[in-house]
Amino acid sequence: AVCAAAGDAGDRMKRRCVVSALTAGGIGEWPLLANAQAKRRPRLGCISNFPVMDPVDWKWFSHGMAKLGWESDVNLDVDWRFALNDRQKYRLDAQQLVAWGADVLFAIGPDAVDAAFQTSKSIPIVIISAAALEAGYATSLARPNGNVTGVVSQVLDLVGKALDLLRAFRPELSRIGVVHQSGDVLAERWIKGWRNAAASASISIVPLPFLQSQWDVPPMLAVAGREQVQALVIEGPTPMMLGTGFDRLLGWMTENRVLSFSTSRLRGEHLVTLGPDPVAMRGIALSQIDRILRGTLPGAIPI
Repeated sequence: AVCAAAGDAGDRMKRRCVVSALTAGGIGEWPLLANAQAKRRPRLGCISNFPVMDPVDWKWFSHGMAKLGWESDVNLDVDWRFALNDRQKYRLDAQQLVAWGADVLFAIGPDAVDAAFQTSKSIPIVIISAAALEAGYATSLARPNGNVTGVVSQVLDLVGKALDLLRAFRPELSRIGVVHQSGDVLAERWIKGWRNAAASASISIVPLPFLQSQWDVPPMLAVAGREQVQALVIEGPTPMMLGTGFDRLLGWMTENRVLSFSTSRLRGEHLVTLGPDPVAMRGIALSQIDRILRGTLPGAIPI
């Protein structure tokens, strides 16, 4: 895809990518056909956390679309918005994409998904997130019956196995620190799941401050050290988010012989990783976007 900055980069952190599709046959039941008849290209609005700082990290999008037969500058506009962990900006971005006339929304991450869902109950939304049923986005994974489809990791179902893996590495494990975003529905269920799983093993779960930037790392490590945790569960923040703070985090864990666990890392930054393949999740999500653009109703596409 050909990408160029659009709008005020310092304020909106926005990039606009113009991507095209080679249409195969009719569009089907979905009203995108009306757009084609009106000579307006369908519009895909995308909401994620971080901008394309390293183009290599985002080739999955352009390469994935190419494999589906989409080319640039023909009949699809894509507008990327990046909220930098700002919930208010997520909501604003979703509202602006709807006002822009997005025909499909692509939301990556729980906050982006929630913002998209709260903004529109009619525009098709393809999600990559941790859960769908628990958050009320769909009534069934097999038949969503609404405007949301996508891919979910179901990480809430992995807590028991994750605890077993940590105990296998450290049988004397008695205190686990869970990086926790207070007030987030899925985060609350996540830490509750850890508490329930750990109770039978007499292991204490210690909530730790959420990490949004490198400046959050020292206070979190201070709490972790004071609480003498032997393992850290870090779900959400990535090396890109934390910058040099992530190196400090790794150094602290190595120095203090603290285990680390996550469900979604790609490069082996954590000792224990358990979860679905992020590359496969992205590929599935792009294929779902393709199906919707070609006429399939989102409620008929299994999550």
